[in-house]
Amino acid sequence: MPGNRLRMRELLERRYGELRRQSIYMANQALRTPDIRISTVDSTAYAAFEQWRHHPARVVDWDWPGA
Repeated sequence: MPGNRLRMRELLERRYGELRRQSIYMANQALRTPDIRISTVDSTAYAAFEQWRHHPARVVDWDWPGA
């Protein structure tokens, strides 16, 4: 049974990974602005967030539910 769960998880990861890639591509096409790009959350995105987190120009600190 654990092997079936692992295969199902891998299948779902591939499916949702492809949907994620397509969604990001479509969102970037809709933006039509070269200076803004949507991508997955990776170490670069997290580093940018950390820089902005305590920046004096930051006006709002949203309290996201479940965060």
